[in-house]
Amino acid sequence: MSDLLNYDEIKRMYEVNKWSWEQIAKAFDTYPNRIIRFVKKNGGVEKRSKSEAQSLSIKNGVRPHPTKGKKRSEEVKGAIAKKQSENWSNITDEERQRRSDIAKENWDKKSPEEIVVMRDKAVKGVLEASKSGSKFENYVLTRLQNDGYIVEPHKEDLIDQEKVHIDLFLPELSLAIEIDGPAHFLPIWGEDKLLKHQQKDQRKNALLLYMKFTVLRVKCLTKTISKIKMEKSYEEIRKSIEEVKANPQTLHNTTIEITVQ
Repeated sequence: MSDLLNYDEIKRMYEVNKWSWEQIAKAFDTYPNRIIRFVKKNGGVEKRSKSEAQSLSIKNGVRPHPTKGKKRSEEVKGAIAKKQSENWSNITDEERQRRSDIAKENWDKKSPEEIVVMRDKAVKGVLEASKSGSKFENYVLTRLQNDGYIVEPHKEDLIDQEKVHIDLFLPELSLAIEIDGPAHFLPIWGEDKLLKHQQKDQRKNALLLYMKFTVLRVKCLTKTISKIKMEKSYEEIRKSIEEVKANPQTLHNTTIEITVQ
């Protein structure tokens, strides 16, 4: 009976507590449609969007999360990444610009506090990657080893009396591979530190070339990289290595650059 229902209490449950119609109905020991009809009859409430309603249902435990606890196979991950890549490749320049403008507008709307938090997270991510080795670097190392190359990771004694760290070194080809992440190109710690970082990279490059090594620099301009992009980028790296193998004398004392974005 409607006299057992309380409009103000139902409105509070829905708008303030963010309860679903199912939860409210359970509290009044009735069914959702009866609650909805009663609310409409007595003035209504501020209606939620479909996505907000679904999100709250999952958060409140009314419905299970559609993907939480479920692991996708590598095949499925690859298919999703491929589809996303194809979708991006097929959009027009105007649509890319529109999306870029929206992203910039959303960034400009963020408060200084939000920007600080986001930058702190970016710095933390870069620091963690520098300690454990980037996901892409580890991927390249594994693929090279599987393809039969002898690889010395994190080589540090290549040049006498010089503290030079090489990400991946192929001794048979005198080839130094450097996987350069965003911190090599973006002022994550500020312009001054970026300049020092780049000067350090240039000095390392000059020393390696002076010692007649070949340097392959892989410039990763993106913080995250999909599996399909890693595979494509590795193929470029492998082709460059094969070129060095075929022309060892010609490509010694040479820098080869590959860009991943």
